[in-house]
Amino acid sequence: MPETFFIADLHLGYKNIINYGRNFDTIEEHDQCLIDLWNKTVRAQDTTDLLGDAVMNRRCLPLLKNLNGKKILVAGNHDAFKATELLECFDDVRGVAVFSAHSFVATHIPVHPQCLDRWKYNVHGHLHRDNITKPVFGIGNVINDKYICVSAEQVNYTPLALPLLLEKMK
Repeated sequence: MPETFFIADLHLGYKNIINYGRNFDTIEEHDQCLIDLWNKTVRAQDTTDLLGDAVMNRRCLPLLKNLNGKKILVAGNHDAFKATELLECFDDVRGVAVFSAHSFVATHIPVHPQCLDRWKYNVHGHLHRDNITKPVFGIGNVINDKYICVSAEQVNYTPLALPLLLEKMK
C-alpha cells in the first residue's frame, strides 16, 4: 500500500548549508546522504510532500530525479524556478497542501497563528534549528502544540511517514 511522507529544506547543492549545523564535510557527501536516506525510506509507489527549498540553483534540479516515488513540491522561498523546470522533477507543485481528513496544512514557512483556526496543525519547514522551537515527539520541533517542523535536520534527513506524524499529533 502506498505511503505518504514529509520532509523540507533539502537544500541540495547549497555548499553553505553544511556551515549551518549539518555535519557533512562536503556538499557532495550531504547530497548523497539525503538521496540515500530518501531512497531507503520511500518506495516507487509512495508520495513525498517536499515542503520547500529543494535545491538552491538550477544546475542541481536534476538531482531530484534520483529520488524515489511521486514528489509534490510545496514551494519554498528558494524554489524560484519556472514551473516548467520544476515540473520536470516534481509530479505537482503547490503553494500549500491541505490534509483536511487529518486536520492539518503543510507549508514551507509556518502560517500565521490566526490562520490555524481551520486546522489543528501546521506541518512546515523553513526554520531548520531555530532557537524558538523546542523538541517534541523526537520527530521535529514545534513552536507550540500546533506547529511541527520537518526540516531535514529535524527528521534526521529522512522523510517522515504520515502514520508516524499522525500518531505523534495525538
